[in-house]
Amino acid sequence: MYEKIKSYWQSEKQNIIFCFMATFIIGLAAHAYVMLNNNMSHDWLNAFVATDIENITKIRVGRYIVPLYRAIFRNSIALPWLIGLISLLWYSVSSYLIARIFDIKSRIITVLISGIVVTNITVTAQFATYLHEADFNAFALLLAVAASYVWKMHTKIYHLIPGAIFLFISMGIYQSYVCVTIMLIICASVLDLFEEKSIKNVITRGFLGICLIITAFVVCIAVGKLICYIMDISQKSRVNALSIFSSGENIVKIVFEEILFFARELFHPAYSKELMLVIFTLTALIILSLVIYVFVKKRFEVQRISLILVLFACIPIGACAIFIIAYGIWVHDLMLYAVWLSWVMVIVLSCRLLIHIPKITYKRILNCTVCAFVAVIIWQNIIISNTVYIKKDIVAQSSFSTMTRVLDRIEQYPDYIKGQTPLAFIGVPNHGELNNPYDEIADFRDINSVLLADINEVFYSDTNNDIFNTYAAYFKYVLNSPVTICDSEKRRSKKYAYFPCRRISSYDRRCPCCKSWIDPSLQRRKVIHSDA
Repeated sequence: MYEKIKSYWQSEKQNIIFCFMATFIIGLAAHAYVMLNNNMSHDWLNAFVATDIENITKIRVGRYIVPLYRAIFRNSIALPWLIGLISLLWYSVSSYLIARIFDIKSRIITVLISGIVVTNITVTAQFATYLHEADFNAFALLLAVAASYVWKMHTKIYHLIPGAIFLFISMGIYQSYVCVTIMLIICASVLDLFEEKSIKNVITRGFLGICLIITAFVVCIAVGKLICYIMDISQKSRVNALSIFSSGENIVKIVFEEILFFARELFHPAYSKELMLVIFTLTALIILSLVIYVFVKKRFEVQRISLILVLFACIPIGACAIFIIAYGIWVHDLMLYAVWLSWVMVIVLSCRLLIHIPKITYKRILNCTVCAFVAVIIWQNIIISNTVYIKKDIVAQSSFSTMTRVLDRIEQYPDYIKGQTPLAFIGVPNHGELNNPYDEIADFRDINSVLLADINEVFYSDTNNDIFNTYAAYFKYVLNSPVTICDSEKRRSKKYAYFPCRRISSYDRRCPCCKSWIDPSLQRRKVIHSDA
C-alpha cells in the first residue's frame, strides 16, 4: 500500500500541487475578507460555540456526523481563519478529483475548474452567513466528489462499496451534496457516449451509479433514525419526496418547475443579466456547433444520440434533485452547489469535443472563447463575494451601534438586574427608516440569508426561541453582556397578549400597539407584546 501511494504521489505530484495552488489563490481572492473578520450573524451567531443543543439539532435534521467531524478536525468554536483554510483544503482536493474524473491535463482547464469549485453563489452564501458550517460542508462536497471518482475509476460492483460509504458520510453531513454525485455521473456518462464507448457499458455503469446513490441514501436515513431512537431524540426529516405522490401532484409539472428553477438559479440575480445572457448564448452556440460537428463526422447511431439527448435533459433534474427530495420545503442557495458545476460540464465538454476538429487555429479560437467566458464567470463570483462581505461588515458595525444603544437603555431601567431580569424583543432592528441605504447595490440581492436589498440579516428572527435566540447570542458573544430571554411559558401567561398587527406601509413601521419598530417582513404575523 505504501509503495502504491508513493508511486501515485511521484506521478501526480505536480498536478496535485498546481491544483492546490490554483484553488488557494482564487479562494483567498474571493473569501480572504471574511476569513480575516468575525462578522457573526444569523445561524453563525447562534452557533458561534457549538453546544450540546447545537449538536442535538444537527442530529435531529439528519446531520449526525457533524459533531464527529468537529471532534476530529477542529473544536466547537467557529474560528474564521482556521475554518477558511480547512475549507480551501477540501475544495482543493475536490478540484483535483474532478480534474481526474474527466482526465484533464490542461493547466488552464484545471485553473478554471478550481475557480468554479471555490467561487460560486453557494460558497459565498456559506462563508457570508454560515461560516461555522463552511468546512464540514466543504468536506461533504469532497466526499460526494470522491464517491463519483470511485464510480468512475472502478468497474466491479464490490469496488463501489467505498463510494457508497463516502456518499453516506457526505449525506450525514449535508444531504444536498448528493446532487453533486448525480451531476458528475451524468457528465461522465455523456462524455463516454461522445467518445464512442459501448452503449451497453455506459448504461451498466449508470445503473451502478444509481445503485450507489440509492444505497447511500437508504443507509443514511436508516442510520439517522437509529441514532435518534438510541438518543431518544425526535427526528425532523427534511426528506419530503413522498409528499409529491401522496398529494396527487403532477410529476411532469414538478419536473418542469424544477427545470425552470435550475434556469433561474443559473441566471442568479446577483449576476449581470445582460452579461450572463451573452455568455450563456454564445457558449451554448459553440457547444451546439461542436456537438453537431461530432454527430455528423462520426455518424453516431440513433440509440447513442437518443441517450445523449436524454442525459442532457437530465442535467437540470440531477443538479436540482434536492428540489424533489425536499419538495414542499424551502430550497435555498446552500443546497444548490451542483447547479454551478454546469460550468465545469461546459469546460470539459468543449475541451473533449475540440479534439475531433482538425483545424488547429479554429480549435484554439473556440477553446479560448469558452475559457474566457468561464473566466469571466469566476471573476464575477469574486466581485460578488467581496461585495457581499463588505456589506455584511457595514451591517455588523451598524448593528453593533444599534444594540449598544439598546443595552444602554435597558440598563437605565431602575428595576433591571443584569443577567436576571427577563427580556422580550419584538421584531428586528431597522437601521433605515424611510429609504433603504443599500438600494444602490440591490442587483446583488437574493443570496440566501445575505439579502443585499435588506439590512436586518444579523437578527434574522423576531421569535424569542427558548433554544436558539439571536438576541441572546448577540448580547453574549458580541457585546459580552449576557441577558436572560423571557421563556415560552411566561409569554403564554396572562402578562402577555397577542396583537395581530395590521398591514404596515413602508412609511409606517411602528407597531400601533407599543410603538416599537417592526420590520415590514413581519406583516400579517402575530407579534408578542408585554404589558410591562
